[in-house]
Amino acid sequence: MSFVESANIAPPNPLTPLAFLPVDVGIEILAQRIFTTAALGAWIWDFLSSIPDDITLITENHFSTTYAVYVLSRISTIGFMFSTVIVSSQVTAVQHCETILMVSGIMFTFALPSNALLFLFRAVAVFGDMPWVRYFFCVLWLAVLGTSIVIPVDFIGYAMDLGPTKYCITKTSRQTLSIPSVFLAVYDTILYLGISLRLSLGYGIFNTTWRGRLKAFMSGEGLGHISRHLLQSGQQYFLIAVATSILSTIDILDMSIPPTVRSIFAVPGIAIMNAMATRIHRNTKLGFIKDS
Repeated sequence: MSFVESANIAPPNPLTPLAFLPVDVGIEILAQRIFTTAALGAWIWDFLSSIPDDITLITENHFSTTYAVYVLSRISTIGFMFSTVIVSSQVTAVQHCETILMVSGIMFTFALPSNALLFLFRAVAVFGDMPWVRYFFCVLWLAVLGTSIVIPVDFIGYAMDLGPTKYCITKTSRQTLSIPSVFLAVYDTILYLGISLRLSLGYGIFNTTWRGRLKAFMSGEGLGHISRHLLQSGQQYFLIAVATSILSTIDILDMSIPPTVRSIFAVPGIAIMNAMATRIHRNTKLGFIKDS
């Protein structure tokens, strides 16, 4: 019996949407619901706890392009997570599953590139005297943006009503959904290596030997306060961002994983990435404010 056919069988309790599904599929959706709503709750906690720092940034700095991207990343991330949770976790009945899923795809198109753009700002600042490197990094970011734009197109026909109810369910994840994660992992790796090498080789005070430069690359030893902060915060973001990108890619491409949970890392991945990118951005900005 196919997944769609089983969804059309009259359940013992018509008021329970998951009763329209096989038991194993219902359990998988419950697991996804817990996973995604927990990620949403954690992101909301991070947002609320960062409000005092956000107020400081607003009052101490003029509104700039960097801060506009920061705000955009926050809004698009919560928009993506909230709309995705509604569609994939059956938390409430809705009228138009396809429309909400399309909103989710559009929010993703803004969330992923804006998070990546915050990392690009750091690279541009570090390579301020090397225009060709900055242009190369910008081209990489445009590739991330380009692959993200196709997501709303891929979401067409991806959601359907769960039986006669007004609850939504998503179909099997398409493998093309992994393309943005792959490009993002490559982008983050190149920018991280570029920033780290630039800081450890170009700004080390006492790093005149290759051993000293290696220590500077790994731990920031011998670097100035600002350079060490940029290096270590970049390491934190890189490790978490690339790990979530790899997990999301494996989750989508691995055919042994049940279809209903094949994109289970999408919401947690975006939540973690945004929380880390914005936290590092705030800490860097606030550090400059305190130093001044």
